[in-house]
Amino acid sequence: MFIISFGGKKLKKRIAAGIILTAALVLIIVLSNLFITHIKTTKKINGRNLDLNLHNVEDAKRLAEEFGMNTENAEVKSTAVQIPQRFNDVFVQYNDLQKAFGTDLEAYKGRQCIKYTVSVYDDSDSGGNTATLLAYNGILIGGDMSENAFDGTVKGLADVL
Repeated sequence: MFIISFGGKKLKKRIAAGIILTAALVLIIVLSNLFITHIKTTKKINGRNLDLNLHNVEDAKRLAEEFGMNTENAEVKSTAVQIPQRFNDVFVQYNDLQKAFGTDLEAYKGRQCIKYTVSVYDDSDSGGNTATLLAYNGILIGGDMSENAFDGTVKGLADVL
């Protein structure tokens, strides 16, 4: 028969060290999450802070207004979409619009996100405007503003601020 025993002082030191290391690790994780979340959810553009939170249609309307749309009579839809794993030429060009805004969809390849479309229709030649906003985990990761006309223009978010 074998008996294993630990000295009282050694065991207490090991337990204390384990508790201190665990507390330090938890503190580091909590602080880093707070710091990273703050970076992701605000963006300073043209001297003002833009709140990038995008969790629902109300947030989509708020952001569309930040980008210059009057959303009083807007139609808002949300759809789950997947960022392609491989980008074709069109998506590479679309991602260039996102990079000008300071985001890069390459980081989200293969991931599912929510696409919000905020559309305002009118009787002008342009037919109104549509904001397309992409959110991943409740944060705006990209999008565009377009005219609803058949030959309408598409602009990146950076171009409308």
